[in-house]
Parts: sequence; C-alpha cells; structure tokens
Amino acid sequence: MRIRTPLLPAVGATLICTLLSACGGGGGGSTATPPVVTPPVVTPPAAQTVSLGLSGSNMLAAAPVTLNATLGQSADVAWSLGSGNPGTLSAASGGSVSYTPPAARVGAITPVTITATSSGVSQSLRLALYPDPGAPGLSLLAGSLGGRAIIDGSGADARFNQIAAITPDGVGGFIVADLGDNVGGDATLQYPTAIRQVSAAGVVLTLASPAFGHADGSGAQARLGKVASVAVAPDRSIYLIDNDGSGSYLRRLTRDGALSTIAPLKPALNFSANARVVVDSGGRVTVLNWLTAYTVNNGALVRLAGSEEGGSGSVDGADGAGRFSYINDALADSAGNLYLIDGHSIRKLTPAGVLSTVAGVAASDGANNAIDGSGNAARFGNAVSLSITPAGNLLVLDRDSTAGRSGYLLRQVTPAGVVTTPYRGADPVDYGLQAPAGTETANGLLSVGSGGAIVLASKGQLQTQQSATGATLLAGLEGDSGKDKDGQGAAARFNIPTMLAADLSGNVFVLERAPVDASGYQTESAGIYLRKISLGGEVTTIPVSSSLLASGIAADGEGNVYISSRWPKGTLGGVAPGGLIYKVTSQGVVATLAGGAATGTPAGPLDGAGAAAAFSTRPVLNGIDAAGNLYVTDTNTNVNPSQISYRKVTPKGEVSTIAALPAGLNKAPDGNTYTVDRDASVVYRIGGDGGKTVAAGVLKARGTRLGALPGGLDTPYSVVPTGPGSFAVISGSAVLRLVVPH
Repeated sequence: MRIRTPLLPAVGATLICTLLSACGGGGGGSTATPPVVTPPVVTPPAAQTVSLGLSGSNMLAAAPVTLNATLGQSADVAWSLGSGNPGTLSAASGGSVSYTPPAARVGAITPVTITATSSGVSQSLRLALYPDPGAPGLSLLAGSLGGRAIIDGSGADARFNQIAAITPDGVGGFIVADLGDNVGGDATLQYPTAIRQVSAAGVVLTLASPAFGHADGSGAQARLGKVASVAVAPDRSIYLIDNDGSGSYLRRLTRDGALSTIAPLKPALNFSANARVVVDSGGRVTVLNWLTAYTVNNGALVRLAGSEEGGSGSVDGADGAGRFSYINDALADSAGNLYLIDGHSIRKLTPAGVLSTVAGVAASDGANNAIDGSGNAARFGNAVSLSITPAGNLLVLDRDSTAGRSGYLLRQVTPAGVVTTPYRGADPVDYGLQAPAGTETANGLLSVGSGGAIVLASKGQLQTQQSATGATLLAGLEGDSGKDKDGQGAAARFNIPTMLAADLSGNVFVLERAPVDASGYQTESAGIYLRKISLGGEVTTIPVSSSLLASGIAADGEGNVYISSRWPKGTLGGVAPGGLIYKVTSQGVVATLAGGAATGTPAGPLDGAGAAAAFSTRPVLNGIDAAGNLYVTDTNTNVNPSQISYRKVTPKGEVSTIAALPAGLNKAPDGNTYTVDRDASVVYRIGGDGGKTVAAGVLKARGTRLGALPGGLDTPYSVVPTGPGSFAVISGSAVLRLVVPH
C-alpha cells in the first residue's frame, strides 16, 4: 500500500529546509549563514506632567474657587490641602476640585497651598486669603503727596496748578490766577483759569473757575481765557488781563461772580504776552504791554508812555516821549505813581506821564550781575517781579548770573533809588522740561500783603519769606520727589513711578521710568529701577543692573518678580530688535529668564527656551496666570506695518507663540478688570459685559485727594489688585491704596 505525503506550502518547505540546514542535515553537509533578527522597539511610557488651572483670582476672600488638573497622560489625580491651611476641599481626587475658604474672614493675609499628585508627580498652586480691606477710599501707601492741581484747602493741603499772577487783596491776603491744564491740545493753548483767594493764614478758596473762552455773565454763563495779570480795585473787584486765543481783553470780576469785558487790548500781538494791569488806590486802571503803558478811560486806551513800534530802548521823558526797553512787571504806589521793571532797571511813571529811571541801567553790561548801590550805580541781574512794602519801599525778585552764585535775591529799592539786598534764598533743582511729578519749581512771582507779609510764588506753591535767608510754606505743596529715597510710607520718595505688580504676601513692586536727559533730546536713558513696598509700607530698592528699559512687570505667588524689557533708542530712530524677560527672586537675585541680546537686524519672534528664544522690538509683559505662566505682547516695529504676536513664557523660561492672550488675564478678584486713564485721572472698572464705570477719581479733575471715594488721582500710571476689594495705584509721585465697595 502506498502512503501519500501531503504537499507543504512553499514558505513552510523553505522553513523546514532552513532548519535542517541549521542542524547540519541535507545538502551534502554545507553550512548556511544564520538570519539577522531585529528586536522590536519598545517606547517607554511618557513622563507624567501635571498642570494646574484656577477658575478665578488666587487672591481670595470667602467665595469658593475651582482648581483643575491637566495631565500629560491619563491617570488618577489626588488632591491635598497644605498642612494647617484653613478651608476645605470638595474632594480628595478627580480632575477638578473646589476649595472653600472659611466662613469668617481671616485677620491677616494667610497663604494656602493646594497640591495635585498623579503617578508620583506633584504640582502645587499657591493661593492666599485676605482680611476685609476696610472702608472704601484712598489712602497713602508710600511716597510724596506733593503735586500740582487745583484743590482748595489750608496750607499744605491746598494745591496750585500753574500760578500765572498774584496780587495783594487789600485785606492781608492775596488773589491768584491759577491756570488749569490745556484743554484744547498743544497747538491751541486753551488754559482755563481759576481765580483763587489766599488768606494771610494760607487758606485757599476758589472764587471763580469758568470754562475756557470769552463770554460775560455769571456762573455757568461766564467764560474766561488764559489770565496773565490780576489787580484788586478799592471796591475789591478784580481786574484781569486774559487771552482766549483770538485776542486779549481787560476784564472785571466782581466778588459775586459777575464777569464783564472792559476793553479789547490792541495791538493784539503786543498784548499777547507779558501784559499787565495795575489799579491804584484811587481806582485808576492802567494796562501795559512790554513796550507801552495806557490809562483806561471809559473802555478806551489812552497812551501814557512808550511806543508800540519800540526800537528806541529806555528813554526818560514827559508828555509821551518816554520809551521802554522791555516791561516785565508793574505796580502802583499810594500816590498813583507806577513803578516798573524795565529790562535791567527800575522806572517810575507819574500819573502825568513823566517817565524816569530810579535805579539800574536800561541794558545789561553783559555780566547780568546784581550789585547794590544808588541810582545808576546799582545793577539788576534778572529782575522778574516786584511789589511794594507798607513803608513805601520796593522789593524786586532778582537773580545773579555771577559764577558761583545761585538762588533768588530780594532787592530793596527806596524811593530815592538806593538798592540793597536784605533777603535771599535757594532755588530748587532744575529737572528740565520733563521734571518728575511732585518736584519744586523756582519762585517766579513776588507779592507783599497789606500786612507786610512777603510772599513768593512758584508754579505750584506759595512761600513766605520769614528770614534773611529762607522762606517757609504758606499754601500748596509741590514736593521733593526728584530723587529716590527708601523709607517708611510718607518718608519714602519715588522719582517717576510708572508700573506696578503685587504678590500674595502683600508686597507691591514699583518700576520707575529711567531719568530723561534734561537737555530735552528724545533719546532714551537706559536702566531698570525696581522698588518694593512691603505690607507694612517700608520702601526698599532692589538693584537690577541692565542696559535695557522696562516695559512690563508681574509677580508670582512666591514673591518672584518678572520684568519685560527692550533696548532703548540710541538715536532718534527706531528701537534695536530683541528684548529680555528678567526674573528677580524674592531674595533679590536677578537672572535672565528668556530672550537674547539685540539682534542688530529686524527679527520676528523666535520660540525656544531661555536665551534660544527671541522677542521683537517691544515685548510687553501683560500679566501672569495662577500657575506662573507669563503672557507677552510682542510688537515688531522694524517692519511696516508693525507686526504683533502673543507669547507665553513658562516658569522655566520656555517661550511659545500663542494665538491670543488668555481670556480673563489680569481680572481682579471681583471678576472685573481695572485700568487707568492718565488723561482723565481716573481708574475705570470694566465689567464682564464690557461696561465701564469710574471706580476712583473725578473725570478731568487732576490731583490727589485722599479719603472717601471718588477721591482724586494725579495722572495715574498703573493700578494692580492687592487683594479682594483693594488695589495699589500710582498717583503723581505716590503709590496709593484704593479700596472699592465690596
């Protein structure tokens, strides 16, 4: 019988042959090469990552918040509350958990740490509970409240904005013309004027503050231009010279607030600057421009001395033959004679029109020296204002340009022309056109009250000359914020505070703008100036050595500060490409977190870690989230049109480009967003629906006013939440605490 063997598949047959060959069988004893077997690639499991998010602010009062965990891979999440931390968690595990603070508000800022753990990896989120911030209002955290505004009050509580003229009121006090801020733009020079009364004791009261323009009437009907001179008549009405931009006018303000126009002043060009009005004890009104003196008769101007064409210099004479060089100031004595500063001399003009020189010489001898003496042997350096004492002597505010001399001089001139210097005083530091807010300006006006008080006026304050070498404050307060000064609360000084951040321990961090070259050139000074205000109000300086300019600031829950910066302008041209994000630890250690040096060529954003990342020309740190991620608006101004991108920077310095800033970034604990409007001097509250309301300050009413809301703010630069219902806000050269209704 024949047994049939089944057919093997070709692959199976080949495999059998291979095995036989490997065992040494078949094929006449030949040896085959063994095959190469590649082991399978085994991918290790990805490392677990845990990222935490928060439904609201990490500054808590009593409302619960939700935390959620995003994992790198699926796993269980365990939640834990820091040992001894108040409050409760809604669950011990799960993708999210709710934290509920204790029902009673804490008595002091209390840290809370919540940790999520998955597959042995943990991530913690820092929160803080805050006490009730107290009654709504504004109070001082640190810095100087000095500044310039129009605020009534007594002594240092009052404020002046820009004193343009001052005159005795006849009863021991003074009348001041105080210019408001320009309301018409730089080109139109519309400065509304407040007419203010200052008592001998320094109590300041605004008598009238009409809107800018030209209209007679009372109250809201009246309009007033930019006032250059004031004089008080025997009936206590106030004569004014004002300019509404189209012309100059002599006007009269009664004590019941009625404003009327006496006469237009022409030629308009010669009255557009340095015009003066004088009223003598008999009620005679004289108006002067820099070349001519006129009496006012039933609204008509009658030339008394001088010539509108000028060109003749100082000439003594009568019957209209007298000529002036340049009239700076004028007043009347009890007999009706006018005394004038004319160039470098003091002149006398009688009611009959006789003009003579009392002391000094018409033209400078080139040295502008102040020299005591009699008649033409005396010299005036830079005389700018004069007044008359009850004894009938003149006092002249003067300065001497002699090398090594500084400060102001008060020169006494007798009716006989004998000049002495009985008083003098120091001038403040001149910070140029871009002086910090809250810094003193030099005295530029002089007035002597009917009681004999010698009062000097700078732009923003009045001082009384009390001794031969010094003056004391009478009213207003310009401040001394020209230089930084560490210290407690009101004793500290900020130079130009511009940006704020706050951590969870109650510390506030302040970035100051680098000082500007007083020469007026628009190139930028380099440097980052960082200050810290502790919870107790102690101000210290944190050194940050940098050749860049700060553009933004944020602080995390651990007290680390982050600063975005850009390269300054080296010329009037553009900004160098590149920028850095600095990290300043709570111990004051400064390091670069992300970004590199200036590239030298226009560059777009480059993602990466640390120095491998690149920013464009204007990176601005917009805010920080609860997990410590920074968000930056990165603008490239070296391309046309400018390009804006948004960047995310992790706590490890990893930079990536994102589509938009996170919704809700920088929201306050109450869910609203708070911003400042420098021009309007207010803090706005922006609700979730986009509605905007004023949270603090009065629209267009500049000046710091502490106390109950709305209070007052001086061109606020920045506002930052410091807890539920509380904020820090920059006002002038001070940092204030703002508490809103809560």
